[in-house]
Amino acid sequence: MLTPQFTRFAATEDFMGSVRGLEAKTESLTPQLTIGLIYAINMYIVLYRYMGFLAKHGYSGELHLYWVRVSDLDKLVRRFRENGLCVGRHSYSYRLFYKGKVVAGLHLYPGYREASLRLYRVHRDLAEAVRELIIMVIRDVFPDYKIVVKWYPPGNP
Repeated sequence: MLTPQFTRFAATEDFMGSVRGLEAKTESLTPQLTIGLIYAINMYIVLYRYMGFLAKHGYSGELHLYWVRVSDLDKLVRRFRENGLCVGRHSYSYRLFYKGKVVAGLHLYPGYREASLRLYRVHRDLAEAVRELIIMVIRDVFPDYKIVVKWYPPGNP
Protein backbone atom coordinates (compact mmCIF):
# COMPACT_ATOMS: atom_id res chain seq x y z
CA MET A 1 0.00 0.00 0.00
CA LEU A 2 1.32 3.42 -0.92
CA THR A 3 1.67 6.11 1.70
CA PRO A 4 0.76 9.73 0.90
CA GLN A 5 4.39 10.81 0.41
CA PHE A 6 4.61 8.49 -2.64
CA THR A 7 1.66 10.08 -4.43
CA ARG A 8 3.79 12.94 -5.84
CA PHE A 9 6.54 12.22 -8.31
CA ALA A 10 8.79 14.10 -10.68
CA ALA A 11 10.55 12.79 -13.76
CA THR A 12 13.40 14.89 -15.06
CA GLU A 13 14.12 12.76 -18.13
CA ASP A 14 14.02 14.51 -21.48
CA PHE A 15 12.34 12.16 -23.96
CA MET A 16 11.26 12.89 -27.52
CA GLY A 17 12.50 16.44 -26.96
CA SER A 18 9.05 17.44 -25.82
CA VAL A 19 8.87 16.88 -22.07
CA ARG A 20 11.38 18.39 -19.68
CA GLY A 21 10.97 18.30 -15.94
CA LEU A 22 7.60 16.59 -15.96
CA GLU A 23 5.89 16.98 -12.64
CA ALA A 24 2.56 15.49 -11.84
CA LYS A 25 0.56 16.02 -8.72
CA THR A 26 -1.42 12.90 -8.16
CA GLU A 27 -3.15 13.62 -4.87
CA SER A 28 -6.54 12.94 -6.44
CA LEU A 29 -5.48 9.64 -8.06
CA THR A 30 -5.70 6.22 -6.52
CA PRO A 31 -2.40 4.54 -5.60
CA GLN A 32 -2.92 1.95 -8.34
CA LEU A 33 -3.42 4.63 -10.98
CA THR A 34 -0.38 6.52 -9.71
CA ILE A 35 1.77 3.39 -9.98
CA GLY A 36 0.41 2.76 -13.48
CA LEU A 37 1.25 6.32 -14.55
CA ILE A 38 4.79 6.09 -13.17
CA TYR A 39 5.24 2.71 -14.87
CA ALA A 40 4.00 4.03 -18.23
CA ILE A 41 6.36 7.02 -18.14
CA ASN A 42 9.32 4.84 -17.17
CA MET A 43 8.58 2.34 -19.95
CA TYR A 44 8.37 5.18 -22.46
CA ILE A 45 11.76 6.48 -21.33
CA VAL A 46 13.29 2.99 -21.54
CA LEU A 47 11.86 2.47 -25.03
CA TYR A 48 13.11 5.84 -26.22
CA ARG A 49 16.61 5.10 -24.92
CA TYR A 50 16.54 1.66 -26.60
CA MET A 51 15.51 3.12 -29.94
CA GLY A 52 18.30 5.71 -29.61
CA PHE A 53 20.76 2.93 -28.88
CA LEU A 54 19.68 1.06 -32.01
CA ALA A 55 19.97 4.17 -34.16
CA LYS A 56 23.40 5.01 -32.70
CA HIS A 57 24.67 1.52 -33.56
CA GLY A 58 23.53 1.67 -37.17
CA TYR A 59 20.20 -0.17 -37.03
CA SER A 60 18.00 1.30 -39.72
CA GLY A 61 15.36 -1.40 -40.08
CA GLU A 62 11.79 -0.81 -39.18
CA LEU A 63 10.69 -1.68 -35.69
CA HIS A 64 7.20 -0.73 -34.66
CA LEU A 65 5.31 -1.20 -31.49
CA TYR A 66 2.40 -3.47 -32.14
CA TRP A 67 0.31 -4.84 -29.34
CA VAL A 68 -1.16 -8.28 -29.77
CA ARG A 69 -4.27 -8.98 -27.77
CA VAL A 70 -4.10 -12.01 -25.53
CA SER A 71 -7.37 -13.14 -27.11
CA ASP A 72 -5.59 -13.37 -30.49
CA LEU A 73 -2.76 -15.39 -28.96
CA ASP A 74 -5.33 -17.72 -27.40
CA LYS A 75 -7.26 -17.85 -30.66
CA LEU A 76 -4.15 -19.28 -32.33
CA VAL A 77 -4.03 -22.01 -29.65
CA ARG A 78 -7.72 -22.82 -30.21
CA ARG A 79 -7.29 -23.04 -34.00
CA PHE A 80 -4.30 -25.38 -33.66
CA ARG A 81 -6.27 -27.60 -31.28
CA GLU A 82 -9.29 -27.61 -33.58
CA ASN A 83 -6.99 -28.99 -36.29
CA GLY A 84 -5.63 -31.86 -34.21
CA LEU A 85 -2.46 -30.35 -32.78
CA CYS A 86 -1.63 -30.12 -29.08
CA VAL A 87 -0.20 -26.74 -28.15
CA GLY A 88 1.63 -25.20 -25.23
CA ARG A 89 1.95 -21.42 -25.11
CA HIS A 90 4.07 -19.08 -23.01
CA SER A 91 3.92 -15.41 -23.94
CA TYR A 92 4.67 -15.23 -27.69
CA SER A 93 6.18 -18.74 -27.90
CA TYR A 94 4.35 -21.93 -28.80
CA ARG A 95 5.32 -25.62 -28.76
CA LEU A 96 3.37 -27.74 -31.21
CA PHE A 97 2.82 -31.46 -30.66
CA TYR A 98 1.38 -33.97 -33.12
CA LYS A 99 0.70 -37.60 -32.24
CA GLY A 100 2.47 -37.09 -28.91
CA LYS A 101 5.71 -35.82 -30.47
CA VAL A 102 7.10 -32.26 -30.55
CA VAL A 103 7.07 -31.27 -34.20
CA ALA A 104 7.58 -27.50 -34.14
CA GLY A 105 8.23 -24.36 -32.18
CA LEU A 106 6.64 -21.05 -33.09
CA HIS A 107 7.59 -17.59 -31.92
CA LEU A 108 5.76 -14.38 -32.81
CA TYR A 109 7.59 -11.08 -33.20
CA PRO A 110 4.84 -8.43 -33.17
CA GLY A 111 7.29 -5.53 -33.67
CA TYR A 112 8.39 -7.01 -36.98
CA ARG A 113 5.05 -8.61 -37.92
CA GLU A 114 6.87 -11.90 -38.22
CA ALA A 115 6.19 -15.48 -37.17
CA SER A 116 9.22 -17.76 -36.93
CA LEU A 117 8.30 -21.42 -37.35
CA ARG A 118 11.00 -23.91 -36.40
CA LEU A 119 10.29 -27.46 -37.54
CA TYR A 120 12.21 -30.19 -35.72
CA ARG A 121 14.12 -32.75 -37.77
CA VAL A 122 13.86 -35.35 -35.02
CA HIS A 123 10.29 -36.07 -36.14
CA ARG A 124 10.66 -34.90 -39.74
CA ASP A 125 7.90 -37.11 -41.17
CA LEU A 126 5.35 -35.79 -38.64
CA ALA A 127 6.55 -32.20 -39.07
CA GLU A 128 6.20 -32.38 -42.84
CA ALA A 129 2.71 -33.83 -42.46
CA VAL A 130 1.48 -30.77 -40.50
CA ARG A 131 3.68 -28.03 -41.95
CA GLU A 132 1.11 -26.59 -44.35
CA LEU A 133 -1.63 -26.89 -41.72
CA ILE A 134 0.45 -24.85 -39.26
CA ILE A 135 1.17 -22.17 -41.86
CA MET A 136 -2.52 -22.03 -42.82
CA VAL A 137 -3.60 -21.53 -39.20
CA ILE A 138 -1.01 -18.77 -38.63
CA ARG A 139 -2.16 -16.96 -41.79
CA ASP A 140 -5.76 -17.30 -40.66
CA VAL A 141 -5.17 -15.67 -37.26
CA PHE A 142 -2.36 -13.26 -38.24
CA PRO A 143 -2.86 -12.58 -41.97
CA ASP A 144 -0.36 -9.71 -42.22
CA TYR A 145 2.55 -11.58 -40.63
CA LYS A 146 5.54 -12.81 -42.63
CA ILE A 147 6.15 -16.49 -41.86
CA VAL A 148 9.77 -17.66 -41.71
CA VAL A 149 10.12 -21.46 -41.79
CA LYS A 150 13.35 -23.10 -40.60
CA TRP A 151 14.38 -26.65 -39.85
CA TYR A 152 16.13 -27.39 -36.58
CA PRO A 153 18.86 -28.39 -36.31
CA PRO A 154 19.97 -26.72 -39.54
CA GLY A 155 21.76 -28.66 -42.25
CA ASN A 156 21.03 -31.82 -44.17
CA PRO A 157 18.75 -34.45 -42.63
